[in-house]
Amino acid sequence: MVKDYYKILGVNREASSKEVKKAYQQLAKKWHPDVNKATEAESKFKEIAEAYETLSHTSKKEQYDQQLYAQENPARRTRANTAYSTRENNAGRAYNFDSFDNAGFPDEDLFDMFFNSRTGGQGMGMGNITQTLRANLDITLEQAYRGDRISVRVSGKSIQLKLPVRIKNNSTLKIRGNGSNGLDPNEELLISFHIVHHSMYTIEKSNLVAVAQIAPWQAIFGGDIPVRLPDQSTVRLKIPAGTQTGHTLRLSGKGLSKDKHNYGDVLIRIEMIIPEINDIDEQERKLYRQLAEFNPFQPQIKNN
Repeated sequence: MVKDYYKILGVNREASSKEVKKAYQQLAKKWHPDVNKATEAESKFKEIAEAYETLSHTSKKEQYDQQLYAQENPARRTRANTAYSTRENNAGRAYNFDSFDNAGFPDEDLFDMFFNSRTGGQGMGMGNITQTLRANLDITLEQAYRGDRISVRVSGKSIQLKLPVRIKNNSTLKIRGNGSNGLDPNEELLISFHIVHHSMYTIEKSNLVAVAQIAPWQAIFGGDIPVRLPDQSTVRLKIPAGTQTGHTLRLSGKGLSKDKHNYGDVLIRIEMIIPEINDIDEQERKLYRQLAEFNPFQPQIKNN
């Protein structure tokens, strides 16, 4: 028996493509299993996706309308009875609901992410893919760290997507079309992201590395320094007393994504700065001379 896709989406049979799309978006957000924890949510979402896939394509919709008409008018059955049989046979196919982080995102972000995976995995299965688009995109470290919403133009299409928060450099995402993000349901986009040079941080795998310049007395007595992260937030980093040039301090879990549940670190490498002789006044020179008199340290060549 042919399902009534119009009834499933809550639209009449004269509904425009825009009306069909709007109805689908509203229902998809309501019934997505990652949002709705009701036991029937998964089956409802599959049914909604199946209905939209059919009614959003002119040729599929025409075949479906013929089949639906034949079902409702048995006296006028024609060969249209079998025109949509493949759709019914596919009703039980598997759907893969990839997880995503939706905490804190507004509703419009949530829908765009239905078909994204943080690690670039397969999105929602909503029919056969007949076209794969590919793109490479340069992004800033700030965009990658915050998980900004961006737009990319591929083959004349303007595709909207939201970056996974703290996405790793050179990551590739597979995005399935949903009729809302700029891709048709039969299309997918493979997009690779390259994080461009940053003025403060260098990237080592999932770690972010920066250099902190400190004065000799800070190295001796210790203290703390502010570290500005790529999302413009600031954390205080403690410098232990006796810190040497070249020592690396760590902010655990503040780096880029390793996988769905783990992050790299922010590594701060210490560089002790000796003041230029012309930058210190007479009082400072006296203090340095006193230090030299009291400190027994003698310069020497270090052995291997």
